[in-house]
Amino acid sequence: MDENHQTFDDVAEVYDATRSLKPEVMEQVLDVLVEQLPSEEPILDIGCGTGRFLVPLQGRGYDVYGIDISEEMMAKAKQKGVRNVCYGDALDIPHPDGKFHTAMSVHLMHLIGNWKGMLKEICRTTREQYLSVVKGPKFPPYMDIYAEEARARGHPEVVMGILENQLSERIEPAKVILVDHMVEHFDTAEKLKLTRDKKLSVTWHVPDEVNTDIADSLEKTFPDKEIIWEYDLSIMVWNVADIRAWLEKN
Repeated sequence: MDENHQTFDDVAEVYDATRSLKPEVMEQVLDVLVEQLPSEEPILDIGCGTGRFLVPLQGRGYDVYGIDISEEMMAKAKQKGVRNVCYGDALDIPHPDGKFHTAMSVHLMHLIGNWKGMLKEICRTTREQYLSVVKGPKFPPYMDIYAEEARARGHPEVVMGILENQLSERIEPAKVILVDHMVEHFDTAEKLKLTRDKKLSVTWHVPDEVNTDIADSLEKTFPDKEIIWEYDLSIMVWNVADIRAWLEKN
């Protein structure tokens, strides 16, 4: 995961502004999420970033811990008052066996080539369940078009791991709770700026000059338009025992 460490340090300043759910949507997610969490047991957020889930869960009285490989992202979390956060790799979680009742991650597993190793660490440190907040089944259309443009220029997308919702194709979740069917409207100019500045993960493997060329092409593709993305926002919950049984066979 070292390759992504510096990249996430670079986007720490804009992460909350560009990745966070709208406040009213976040409240919807939290209302559903807390129904799946133990009230007096420790919970681990793997790849906690700036603490977008740790902050509200800690505020609601949950015993939450976070790990991340980006010092800059964790610094943002600490500035928000997050207490139990430390440097930690998903492949080597710095906590003892069976410490947590629940582990969670949000939009992380696709960055981890050895995602089975992450699952093994979840099984080692977590007794009951692993969950994720997922959007799907598809990426926003803007991201897909960027990936196509990059592929056409000889820079196919680097797919390291799998999306959390793709895990459900391999291991059946114990629960899938639909939060809401979402329709998001993105500002084209904002997305183009993030693309040019290489603040979107889909751009990270593309050379700067090629990225600029793609951004110029996208500006013609999306002139003064909103980008609309429809998806299901859900919470998926897996039993640790089911994950462990799958790993033993795979």
